[in-house]
Amino acid sequence: LKKVEVEVCALVEDIRQVVDEEFREKGVRLVCKCQEGIQGVTLDREKVRHALTNLLQNALQATPKGKEVRLLVSLDKGVLHMVVEDEGSGIPKEHLQSIFQPFFTTKAQGTGLGLAITHRIVQDHGGEIKVQSTIGTGTRVSMSFPVH
Repeated sequence: LKKVEVEVCALVEDIRQVVDEEFREKGVRLVCKCQEGIQGVTLDREKVRHALTNLLQNALQATPKGKEVRLLVSLDKGVLHMVVEDEGSGIPKEHLQSIFQPFFTTKAQGTGLGLAITHRIVQDHGGEIKVQSTIGTGTRVSMSFPVH
């Protein structure tokens, strides 16, 4: 990892600008909320950008036109929380335990590496990633990074 002090909300805004057009083209609303005043966070900026972009791409692919994807970022008790929520189709329970395994995919065009890479990035930072999903309602992926 190449850890540097990161202005987290600026990173979120950079990512939003990169993916915004793709969301608009599909007719999915992207809402980004970043708690103001987050400081002193040391991360590998590019790896965390990659992880968030992977999660947003997955959320976009799962979310139908007219629905919403949210990126929520907050700092609480020394832990940085980055959450991606979608209003998509959800992940079947039988798939939840396999989604972080390399090459596991349910998509015709997918490689099955996006979530495996994201999981590894979070682990390398000493963090945790959790997935909650309800069929027909959507998915919530939460990444937590300890802040020293």
